[in-house]
Amino acid sequence: MSEPTTYGTMYQVKHRLQVAEDFVDWDTRINDALSRADNWINAMLKTYTGVPLSSPDPVIGDIANDYAAGLLQDEGSTAVTTPGGPNKLRRRAEETLNKYIRTTFGVDPEADVKRGTVLGSVHVSGSSYMTDEMQAEWPND
Repeated sequence: MSEPTTYGTMYQVKHRLQVAEDFVDWDTRINDALSRADNWINAMLKTYTGVPLSSPDPVIGDIANDYAAGLLQDEGSTAVTTPGGPNKLRRRAEETLNKYIRTTFGVDPEADVKRGTVLGSVHVSGSSYMTDEMQAEWPND
């Protein structure tokens, strides 16, 4: 029995995992992974908008499906897991969600705070001025 999710679908996760649609042994685990994917997406988006999204862009479904399938691969539930290798599906989900946030909300969720300035599109400092207290916090390279 499958539980509905907000963003992803059982069919798409099975497709990504190269599992037959009528194979039901993993349905409970897939539903759990879809629920965790929804929670991750909502946690990432709640800073920018109300969640869960009432009418999500189709890309959000793709992100949820990739992330859920990647979670199952990480947990060793599938034969397509590469031991010690990077999880391409989760990485693609993370990159796509970051791109969605940049495009939709005009904010770079990957902006780095380094040496007293914020790098990325969130904030660009026009001044290199740092107080003595600020300079003391940052090591000289």
